[in-house]
Amino acid sequence: MSISIEVQTRPIDQTKGAIRIQRQQGWIPCILYGNKADPIKLSVFAKSFLKELNNPGIYTRVFNLGSFGTALVKSMQFPPTKDTPIHIDWIRLGDRVTISIPLRFVNEDLSPGIKKGGALNVIHYALEVSVSSHHIPHDIPVDLAGIEMGHTIHLKDLNLPEDMRVLHLTKDSSIVSLVAPAGLAEATKT
Repeated sequence: MSISIEVQTRPIDQTKGAIRIQRQQGWIPCILYGNKADPIKLSVFAKSFLKELNNPGIYTRVFNLGSFGTALVKSMQFPPTKDTPIHIDWIRLGDRVTISIPLRFVNEDLSPGIKKGGALNVIHYALEVSVSSHHIPHDIPVDLAGIEMGHTIHLKDLNLPEDMRVLHLTKDSSIVSLVAPAGLAEATKT
């Protein structure tokens, strides 16, 4: 499901003054990249985009840019003192996209190690993956049910969608481990 955002084209040779006026009128300058096509200079209506910016997962949500197709937010530029972006880079959706998907740790209450006071040592908070642009998950769940103190969850232990390929990690890469807190580790030594 994609979210429709109001966009319009902007001149190729637009001056800084014209961009400033456009921002004052409620538009955010953008560039749409991808699929081996030439970049297109656009502006997005700030009010509709800012409503979506406040929801989690802005970089994993698919946006409908009208006649320009569907796209993901690739990056945003912010001024030092405000929470409103002053520029957005979009990337067109193709067959596959490379994207960073956050990990979500679930069932902490079902972990015997956490109940005994263990602490999660998170090695990766997100995974960079190659995935079909039509099946982008908002997050990847990491099930902690039954995890004991000293146990490590590896990439091969995750239940990933069939068409998702994790980049830059091997199947034996550690994702998270459950360690004894320093005080508990000291008490068990004495």
